Amino acid sequence: MGDAFNAIRDLSEIQYYDAPDLQFEAKIPALADIAELARKLAEAYVKSIGVSYPTGAKSEIVIFGFCRRSTSLRFLKYRIVLTPALL
Repeated sequence: MGDAFNAIRDLSEIQYYDAPDLQFEAKIPALADIAELARKLAEAYVKSIGVSYPTGAKSEIVIFGFCRRSTSLRFLKYRIVLTPALL
């Protein structure tokens, strides 16, 4: 355990010199990007539940909010239903 603790303790932030210096507004992801990440995380979670409950692994995600990129309110809905063949 001592080696793992020392490795974590010695971590430091890496400077990315080749990364573009974007304005703050350009760094904010679109609401659709956030929703896509949530969908992928939910799919992984539902797949893990589907191992134990292959016919009952279902989820529905609703994401609602203001998208700063499109300057509009957005409503995104994903329904995840897995069949045993997809597990």
